[in-house]
Amino acid sequence: MAWRRSRSAPARSRRPARHGRHGRVGRSPVVRPPLPPLDTRIDRFDLTVGTAAEFLRSAWEELRDVSFEIGDMPPATDADGIPRWAVLTDQKRIILYRVPLERLSHLHRN
Repeated sequence: MAWRRSRSAPARSRRPARHGRHGRVGRSPVVRPPLPPLDTRIDRFDLTVGTAAEFLRSAWEELRDVSFEIGDMPPATDADGIPRWAVLTDQKRIILYRVPLERLSHLHRN
């Protein structure tokens, strides 16, 4: 047959193929280059509240013993509507409610 190589011909060394079997050799990994860590609204809110709380504690000595906490939603509405924070003076706690602060104040960005 004319299209077959004769067995007596010396075998030539094959050059490496530029592509693999399906034409995809040499692709980079899925996550390369390294992606920055995911940053969510909750993380940004926590960082903002923590930074503000540390500033307030350093500015006013009365707030050094106060605990700043973050809650998702208040347990119930009051006469003024949905509360955005609660101050518990006897327990020295300030609770900031994340969802009302973000949604009612239009703080989040898409």
